[in-house]
Amino acid sequence: ITGNLAETNNPNLTIDAGAAGDINIDGTVDLGTGSLTITDAAIVDFAQTVALNGFTQTDGTTSTTINGVLTNAATFDFTGNALSLLGSGNNTSTVFETTNSGTFTTGDGAALVVNGAITENGSGHSVIGDDVTSTTGAINFNSNVTLTSTDAITIQTGEDTDDDLTITGNLAETNNPNLTIDAG
Repeated sequence: ITGNLAETNNPNLTIDAGAAGDINIDGTVDLGTGSLTITDAAIVDFAQTVALNGFTQTDGTTSTTINGVLTNAATFDFTGNALSLLGSGNNTSTVFETTNSGTFTTGDGAALVVNGAITENGSGHSVIGDDVTSTTGAINFNSNVTLTSTDAITIQTGEDTDDDLTITGNLAETNNPNLTIDAG
């Protein structure tokens, strides 16, 4: 799609490009109160902002990249190889979960704020380039986490009991960013 993807009646959209098929959307995505489900694709590339009410990807064989800001009013649930959030100021209103066999990446300057739990539970690792904040839940990384930023990074969980930060693998850095952790 070389233009924008928008809706008029808040429909939910499902796309299946097949295991070898790609999805490229060069314009903005604004589904209003509609959700987006990607059942299968090799490469998924959103060139600009993505605004919707729920994102589910059940199979991504190569990579999914959101280059603009992600604004999601419901659950974000990704299953696939690699996921990259590169826009500045990404927000999800409920749970954010990525089951990645490759790398989960937030770009330098691509903060992630979720009003719920943040879970990375795949076999791949995470590369974090900016702040990660859960306003009302725990943050769990199931594997190694590498911090890479030109600025300081803050990882902040919600303020309740059990709103913990858990990193099952190693925590490393490149570019020598300072790290602040606030686990409630």
